[in-house]
Amino acid sequence: MEHRLSKRTTLTMDVAIYRDGMDVRPGRALNISRNGIFIQIDPSILPRYSLVEVDLRRYSPSNADITPRRAFAMVVWCAEQGIGLTFADEVVFV
Repeated sequence: MEHRLSKRTTLTMDVAIYRDGMDVRPGRALNISRNGIFIQIDPSILPRYSLVEVDLRRYSPSNADITPRRAFAMVVWCAEQGIGLTFADEVVFV
């Protein structure tokens, strides 16, 4: 049984992940909610309970100048396909 706090929305977008202020590597978000996000990335890079920042800006040449929108998060589970993060604060993603 799933215990989600809010409904997940399917999306596909590239995101940047930072740990200790350093760029880890880009990943691909596959779904998001107000409380968390699933990112397709090698799970061995960020073990469970890692604290990270996720840049939620949509990447494309037309919006390269947009200020990054970062959210603090923690890796709460790892799967073969990627990592599940929970946000420190609720995120409203538009």
